[in-house]
Amino acid sequence: MGAASSAKAWLWRPGEGQELRLPGACEEHLLGETFEEELKRFFGSVTFATSSWKHLAALAESREEHVVSLLQQSLDPESQEPFDVRGARILALHGAMNPHNDTDLEGNPTGSSWLSWLPNLEPRISLYLDSDGSVRSSTAVNAQHFHFQPPPMPSLEALGLAEKLRELRASSEEEEAAGCSSYGLRLSQTYTVTKWCPPMGPIEWSSELVVLHLRLAPRTTFVLQISTGVAADDGKTEVLARSIAGDEVLSLRCDLAHDSVEVLVLALAEHCKCSRQRLCLVSPRGSMLKGSSVEIATLLGPWLLPDGV
Repeated sequence: MGAASSAKAWLWRPGEGQELRLPGACEEHLLGETFEEELKRFFGSVTFATSSWKHLAALAESREEHVVSLLQQSLDPESQEPFDVRGARILALHGAMNPHNDTDLEGNPTGSSWLSWLPNLEPRISLYLDSDGSVRSSTAVNAQHFHFQPPPMPSLEALGLAEKLRELRASSEEEEAAGCSSYGLRLSQTYTVTKWCPPMGPIEWSSELVVLHLRLAPRTTFVLQISTGVAADDGKTEVLARSIAGDEVLSLRCDLAHDSVEVLVLALAEHCKCSRQRLCLVSPRGSMLKGSSVEIATLLGPWLLPDGV
């Protein structure tokens, strides 16, 4: 179901000169085919090809943390940029102009009446258009011999989609006021134009606009002070990580002589929901601890003091 890369376009993004804006290479990456391939791998190529955008959006919402992680890794694989992906959602927005009675996008009756189970046989021709207005397919019901030339495409405003985009953008204004930023990327847009009861009947438009709503926040570094407690009978020692304010962040039982610092770093990164590059570990005396492949005892060395000493 994913649209071709040519359908992608910015609906909004931070202005030139704003402090928290993606580098140009990152913005180009999101517009390109590589990011589309990453989405296919995330959802699975079969699911991506056969599912509606509504279904894909629901999957992304249920796995938002994974979507955020995918985008963070995609945009900043070396963890060198000054931003974190705060949130990411895919939304399938629907708009219409001159809707024909109470029908859905397929022209079938809506509502709870038993009539909604019956196919709508009212004469009509429907054309299905890409984002640029190119006709990709058509259907006809009891009107096979009428040639229907699509009229000019309506604006987002006329379809009611502009208002939905304004509401979506407004949902991030509070975060933006706090130094964050947001992007709206069009992943796909398709149109359906239907001529009812040709040649004299009305023309109905509907459109599906798929948006990637991306929210960025300034990167935060977690500075954690590491200290140890007294070894237990099983030889394991409690390792404590505290914030600079002295609040306990995580307590982990480790074998100081055999467990590497990597074990501690991974546990802290998972607990803080951040990448390992955003962790800064310091000793009980304030010295920065560097090295992840060595044992905890080797790294802490001179600072192996019971907690609180």
